[in-house]
Amino acid sequence: MIENDALKYFIHEELFLVKENSSLPKMIKEANQLVGTASESNLVVEEPRTPVTPLAEKEHHDLVILLEKEQTAEDKAMLLKMIPAIGKSYESATFILSNRLEMLTYNNLIAFGEFSSLTALNQLILNESIEKNNRKTIKTLSIHSLHRDLQAKGRFWIGLKKMFTIN
Repeated sequence: MIENDALKYFIHEELFLVKENSSLPKMIKEANQLVGTASESNLVVEEPRTPVTPLAEKEHHDLVILLEKEQTAEDKAMLLKMIPAIGKSYESATFILSNRLEMLTYNNLIAFGEFSSLTALNQLILNESIEKNNRKTIKTLSIHSLHRDLQAKGRFWIGLKKMFTIN
């Protein structure tokens, strides 16, 4: 059995994101009492990151969201507004990282960020959708950049409206 003060050396996975200046939920308080590593007065637990969608080989998807890295709670909040606004469902969207794109076929692809391994995608003009072989694609800045740059987010929305023919 592991001693309580040695437990912190065996837990190495990121389970929660934390912010300063708030209180902790009961579960985290109990874990911190065991481990003794965090101060209750300056940490708050955020929602864990949303994992990418598990894929079956050569599966077809209507909407694919290509990400540079896993979504944060802030990213998910933006996507929860954006995806229904284009007439799609967040739950039915497929979220993938760039190294998994060749594993599937899709109708619509929204790519957030730069992907050095995907040359064709990097040649696209930001926020301008293209259609090729009955597949629509649009590329924009990373979600993190869109959070900070409202003008870029506006240009991206204009591109999405054209891609999904929204008035």
